[in-house]
Amino acid sequence: MTKNEVAHLGNLLNEVLHGFAISDWEVEMRHTKNETRLLLQRLHDSYHAASDDAVLNLEFSRDEIEMLSNSGRLCLAEFEDAEYQTRVGDAKQYTQDLLQKLMPRSSKR
Repeated sequence: MTKNEVAHLGNLLNEVLHGFAISDWEVEMRHTKNETRLLLQRLHDSYHAASDDAVLNLEFSRDEIEMLSNSGRLCLAEFEDAEYQTRVGDAKQYTQDLLQKLMPRSSKR
């Protein structure tokens, strides 16, 4: 995973945590805000520990993939295309492709 991909996933989590209101957090995200914050912190720490050209070998649990997928789904639904790119950092298609790429990465049970 590239640093840009890690940053993008962090941007998704940051937006759901701080960017817009979610009426029923645990129904929409299926995890607590604290669990989401911990995943965001993990991504942040990994991003800042890596050199600019590093490839990060991050593995995600099923729960973490679910949090990332749900944050992507919510952000994709919340923002129009132009605002999406401004808020999240890339086009909607980039998010869709990245989340699809994560699906087989679930290695923790």
